[in-house]
Amino acid sequence: MAQGIWKGDINFGLVYIPVTLYAAQSPKANVKLVLLDKRDLSRVGYDRVNKTTGKKVPLDQLVEGYENKDENYAVLTREELKNIHPTATQSIDILEFVDLDAIHPEYFETPYYLEPIKKGQRAYALLREALRASQKVGIAKVVIRTREYLAALMVEDKAIMLQLLRFPEELVPQDKFDLPELKLEKLGIKKQELSIAEELIKRMSAKWDPKKYHDDYEKDLMAYIREKIKLGKAPKGRRVSAKSTQSAQVVDIMDLLKKSVEKKKKKAR
Repeated sequence: MAQGIWKGDINFGLVYIPVTLYAAQSPKANVKLVLLDKRDLSRVGYDRVNKTTGKKVPLDQLVEGYENKDENYAVLTREELKNIHPTATQSIDILEFVDLDAIHPEYFETPYYLEPIKKGQRAYALLREALRASQKVGIAKVVIRTREYLAALMVEDKAIMLQLLRFPEELVPQDKFDLPELKLEKLGIKKQELSIAEELIKRMSAKWDPKKYHDDYEKDLMAYIREKIKLGKAPKGRRVSAKSTQSAQVVDIMDLLKKSVEKKKKKAR
């Protein structure tokens, strides 16, 4: 069984659903290469120090290697790594076009902006508007440095964004986790409970506006740092009382859902 990262609750109105957080990406999906000193094949740390001799390694003596077993390495030079994809290193090759909602969220990894050079402005705008009109995204392969990535080209206002995607083999399959049945009657969930839960979702629904959300930790951290600089010492911190949580298995979910809906109705009035 995978190791949980974090335990807490999903807060749904007044209902608290206890959960454990697991990584959805498999750490074993990619080939792991390590930095080596090519003179003695000792491993090199991030500060470029040979872990055997303790001496700094010159850049021209660095190679990458795959550890087979018992510190036996298959050494790969930068030239070898580059030549694995000799024709794809400087291109984004669109393979096909698909509906955006057909790509499940767990496949999305890292977003990038694509900016056209002067001569490419017209073709860039043409592709952007064709993608917008067709409501499609382009699925492509791209090599960044020495690794090949799957990517989606999608329109965001005036820009074409390149969104790196995970390959299917990078994701942990759902059957590794203890998830509840799809058939609700087997879990004893009544239609009325589902109906009230749907009403609560409807009352909590809003138009997506990312500007409403901010990194509160970053803001509080900077405020603390400024206060510490001003005082010349650590300021007296405020204690935040932890929110009490309840197990969804112990309380009456129907009652809590009804109270949550009523609370939203009063807020709306």
